[in-house]
Amino acid sequence: MKKFIFAISLMAIVYNANGQWFIVNHISNYQFYSLYFMSNTTGCVGGNQNGVIFKTTDSGMNFTSVPTGTNIWFLDIYFVNQLTGYACGQNGYIVKTTNGGVIWNQVYLAANFLHSIRFVDLNTGYAAGYGNLIYKTTNSGLSWNLLPNNFSNTYLLSISFVDANTGFVSGENGLIGKTTNGGLNWLTISTSASDIFEEIVMTSATTGFIAGKFGKILKTTNSGNNWTMQNSGTSEWLLDLYMINDNRGWACGMNGKIVFTSNGGTNWLTQYVPTISWIRQIHFLTSDTGYAVTDNGMILKTYTAGVLPVTNISEEIPKSFELYQNFPNPFNPETKIKFGLPKADFVLLKVFDVNGQEISTLVNENLSPGTYEIEFNASNLSSGIYLYQITAGHFREVKKMIIIK
Repeated sequence: MKKFIFAISLMAIVYNANGQWFIVNHISNYQFYSLYFMSNTTGCVGGNQNGVIFKTTDSGMNFTSVPTGTNIWFLDIYFVNQLTGYACGQNGYIVKTTNGGVIWNQVYLAANFLHSIRFVDLNTGYAAGYGNLIYKTTNSGLSWNLLPNNFSNTYLLSISFVDANTGFVSGENGLIGKTTNGGLNWLTISTSASDIFEEIVMTSATTGFIAGKFGKILKTTNSGNNWTMQNSGTSEWLLDLYMINDNRGWACGMNGKIVFTSNGGTNWLTQYVPTISWIRQIHFLTSDTGYAVTDNGMILKTYTAGVLPVTNISEEIPKSFELYQNFPNPFNPETKIKFGLPKADFVLLKVFDVNGQEISTLVNENLSPGTYEIEFNASNLSSGIYLYQITAGHFREVKKMIIIK
């Protein structure tokens, strides 16, 4: 089939490398549902583009639109290496590329929607979707076999394999399922009619995480036999989860929500994101560099793990703890917050709205004595009064700041 490739022009860029997350591109007439970046600059994005997968080689500032021979929405993308990748979505289509997304070809048509696709090596991969369907390939996607399971007729939303034999699925009705023999048999670990588990990620043979409905995040440390609820700090529906190791990970979801942990989920902290759009999927290349896509056509990026840099602006050690008034105040959209530490301590600096709803965690780390400053960007917040609070040891103080737009 003849292939047509054309460039998607840049619609909007908001670049703030000092921010937690910044908008690289905004193509407002598209909805993005999936992404995978193979390097710092090269990646593929899928969504409601009627069979098209976008490829970028400049961090999402520009895209090449690549037809796949289908007319579907792509719900997941996964690359085995820099060149070989797969995508799945509506109507059970699976497409494959062997040249880094320059050309995509259909390799399979399943019985129904496929929502998640993962590979454990070049040959062995799994895909899961609507109607408790689970498929497996052992020949690099040339053929796929439907795996039997005893799950009820439900929508499987995510699949994660530790190796070629041990894997997990999650989905609607609070389903968590496990196999230890490459999908030949599946054990139902948990079900709950009130829960929807959007994403399951196993970071090792024993440790894994699940994110889903109403901000729920669960963790296992015994190979999925038991799952413990974590405090995500949000009730927003979490649509995706990415763990780069056992300790460090991000979950994203409705209304521009991204939460972050650096200690295996003991704490999940809200990160500042310059949009209130639904963040559908998130992907990290390193412990610092990551991308996310939204349902209104935004590409988001961070170089700092989504964590704002805090700057020591004075070598002089303060005589006491102090939180200064932000400047400028009122402001639009950026202001600076300064604080002083007379001794080394663990510092937590957060922003809240007047109802006490957490907006962002600006500082969450051990700091040496000194005077520090951090920049807060409120471009996605409405006019009004907000609060910022510092906690350092036994010291706690709250101040008001005003956004005028």
